[in-house]
Amino acid sequence: MSDLEADYLKYWGKADRDDPTRYHLLPYHCLDVAAVGEILLEENSFLLNQLSELSAVENTTLKTILVFFLALHDLGKFSESFQYVRPDLYQKLQGKSKSQKQPYSRKNFGHDSIGFLVWKERIFKQVIGQIAQHHAEINDEDDWWDLLKWFMEASNGHHGLPVKQGTKELDDFFDNPDQQAVFEFVKDIIELLSLEEVCWTNLDKNYDRLYKQLSRASWAFTGFYVICDWIGSDERKFKYQSQEQTLQQYWYNTALEKAAEAIREAGILPCKSNYQLDPLTELLDLPENAKLTPLQALIYDIPLPDKPQLFIIEDETGAGKTEASLILLNRLMAKGLANGFYLALPTMATADGIYPRVQKTYNNLYSSDEKPSLVLSHSSAKLSDKFTETIISPARVLSEQTYGDDAQSSCQAWLADNRKKSLLAHVGVGTIDQAFLAVLKAKYQSLRLIGLIGKILVIDEAHAYDAYMGKELEVLLQVHAALGGTAIIMSATLPFSIRQKLTDAFLRGLGSETQKLEKKKTYPLLTHIAEDYRNELSFSCKQKKNEKEVRIKFVCSDREIEHLIKQSLEMDRCVCWIRNSVKDARQTFQRLEDNGLRVSLFHARFTIADRLHKQERVLDAFNKKSSFEQRKGKLVIATQVVEQSLDLDFDVMITDLAPIDLILQRAGRLHRHLRDKKGNPKTEGNDERGAATLYINTPEFTNNPQSDWFSCFFPNAKKVYENHARLWLGLKHLQQLPKHRLPKNIRALVENVYGEDVEIPTGLEKSDISADGNEKSQRTIGEFNTINYESGYTMDGQDWEEDLKRPTRMGEETLILTLAKWEDGKLKALTPGEKQTWRKSEIRVLKKNVAKIPLFNEEIQAAFDKIKHRLPNQGKWINLLPMVWNADISIWQADVIDSQGLNSKIFYNTEQGLIYAYELEPLETDDQLETEELI
Repeated sequence: MSDLEADYLKYWGKADRDDPTRYHLLPYHCLDVAAVGEILLEENSFLLNQLSELSAVENTTLKTILVFFLALHDLGKFSESFQYVRPDLYQKLQGKSKSQKQPYSRKNFGHDSIGFLVWKERIFKQVIGQIAQHHAEINDEDDWWDLLKWFMEASNGHHGLPVKQGTKELDDFFDNPDQQAVFEFVKDIIELLSLEEVCWTNLDKNYDRLYKQLSRASWAFTGFYVICDWIGSDERKFKYQSQEQTLQQYWYNTALEKAAEAIREAGILPCKSNYQLDPLTELLDLPENAKLTPLQALIYDIPLPDKPQLFIIEDETGAGKTEASLILLNRLMAKGLANGFYLALPTMATADGIYPRVQKTYNNLYSSDEKPSLVLSHSSAKLSDKFTETIISPARVLSEQTYGDDAQSSCQAWLADNRKKSLLAHVGVGTIDQAFLAVLKAKYQSLRLIGLIGKILVIDEAHAYDAYMGKELEVLLQVHAALGGTAIIMSATLPFSIRQKLTDAFLRGLGSETQKLEKKKTYPLLTHIAEDYRNELSFSCKQKKNEKEVRIKFVCSDREIEHLIKQSLEMDRCVCWIRNSVKDARQTFQRLEDNGLRVSLFHARFTIADRLHKQERVLDAFNKKSSFEQRKGKLVIATQVVEQSLDLDFDVMITDLAPIDLILQRAGRLHRHLRDKKGNPKTEGNDERGAATLYINTPEFTNNPQSDWFSCFFPNAKKVYENHARLWLGLKHLQQLPKHRLPKNIRALVENVYGEDVEIPTGLEKSDISADGNEKSQRTIGEFNTINYESGYTMDGQDWEEDLKRPTRMGEETLILTLAKWEDGKLKALTPGEKQTWRKSEIRVLKKNVAKIPLFNEEIQAAFDKIKHRLPNQGKWINLLPMVWNADISIWQADVIDSQGLNSKIFYNTEQGLIYAYELEPLETDDQLETEELI
């Protein structure tokens, strides 16, 4: 066992930037991290069992190996190159004043890559010398390398990316004493952790299967190592230790004890699930006398296999799909198939809207003595006043310097970023983007992936995804199934082809043969898939006595719509008009306001504060419980932000022509809940507001449309939905509906538009071919950007990027601006308030319109320097845009530089949001579907 004279105790691993007397010896940091792994696997038997099943390695053996490689995660820091990052400590500990080795560069070849190099060239043979003695049947070094490399790849991937393996030589970084110190350290770690006792059973018979399973499991191993390195790097728990003691003393007297405390404080251990509850009386937050919908009743009764499974729920909007998923979650968790879930929504607005509903019930899924964590996860989650943080408390900002992107800096950045930790919470509600990042080749992908283990993945509004996101979803389902996970997908309806792709992906992850689904015409439908199991169940829509009938009227002029709006408002009805582009929405708002109407505008292009405020006002005025007094005579002009997962109920709904599935979604916001004649909520009987009529703003239908049939009528929206042929098909089949009434079975309507054998008119063939080509291109890019799960966690000759460089969505490049008022020689956040005003003044803009901010003049620069300490990240990486008030048009304005290098302007006010300069001119450009509110 180690002694106090060991040379490896002369190496520092972490150090204070300002105080040279405060540093942490490297061997002790390695043991800190290993101790976290030891305790985490002891306390989380579910995780250990899952990792064991994934890797085909018995629990006890796997635990020893995982913890051993955790102790080796920072071997690269033993190099002279790294030690000389702090010349003062290098001199103090080793008595050397100069280094002859390559200067350390985290970017070019960091200590993770150096660590893998020393493992390969020096330590590997030392380790197999201990393990191979129990496995005489495997005597080929290459075979041992192929097995153990997955543990070392994962261990050295603890900074979020696979290691670079280049053509560097060991002597480029280590001198001989360094190499010997590493050797002695590993020798003592082998003894401390009893690695020599590791024994794989029947290795000769199971080798090929073991290799394949380890390569797949390496993704989860890496996420596990990232968590352990993060927790083990928290200086609040693991105080700097520069006084020498043996490894055995530090391990048993300090590391294990502190690791146990740190893990408890982190809040990442699983909570005990509740038993199966009665949905009406124990689980859901429902009114007194409420009854289960047919979907909810079916979900409560269907048989559940004891293995990973996929559910695809297709039912009309307002049918209680979210509550049905909670019933299913309760049943699955009670069976021990999971201990948490992540609810993925298409946009920030929908995540914000559903979060309070989950918040009321999620505790019921756990034993009463448990305190499960709940996180709202999207790019602006921390700015939502309704979001109560229940997971790991953010650590105080530490002053210590972190060298080479050491864990403390990544840990701090991660703790400040709810998106990265959301999948580690017991329950997460957020955007689908956060789950997609688990399968994109992005930094810390593995952290999100390990967060999915033990979670049920619930995906709402799956019809809202384009081809690129569809490919991401397929990969996500495949990987989630391979990790032993269950998934629930919810949608108003999905084309058969998409339903088949999703089930195929899930079954691939299980290693099972794909199953051909039936082309069922029935609706609603529950598709239930597991290995060697398939069940496609039809059921009725809601309670028949309360069924609503939606009529359709087609309107071809803005003047006619505006007349309809005025009539409706005079009758104290509440009205929503969904426009397909921000520009159309803004111009409609301005026109109606100029005509004396009280109108609200709700779209994506507002600062975070204004968006949240407008969203809250919309939800308050048009929710299930809103009264006549709250709703009467109110008009909302909106874009796509209101069409999905927001529980909104309007008396009158108008929509621009859109894809058929989105038309159906928008219809779901019309007479969504039972009300009396005035619009007050009621719990029984029929809706008394008269016929529910969906007004569709559309070009006139013709059997022989020209290529500009859609773009002439909607010049600002022609790129929002590029396949004008499918829009025409949707309109055609809506026109052919008997009495222009939406059918109870909407599946045929969707298949008639998206099916394989549809006929496209000659004038729109080019649009259809172009859109089809774009979809294929998007899927190809999606395949390139997502991980190859079968290949294992390795760089594999491909570049991995930071989160934002592997987009979760296709679209034009964007830039986040922080808007500031320039008044009286001072810079102030554009959005007033008490909390996080600078973050709440952020807005996402298209880079083609705002590529750069002009250089500040001396006065503004001086003002900026004065406030930097109050800005996020002390003003680093922030794009602060000073705006001045233009009293002539009552709007804030600022100079910017566009992507062509030309000077331009942008404008902003709280009523209309951000306006680009060209939008103040006559209609001459077009929008694309903007994604400010999405991720």
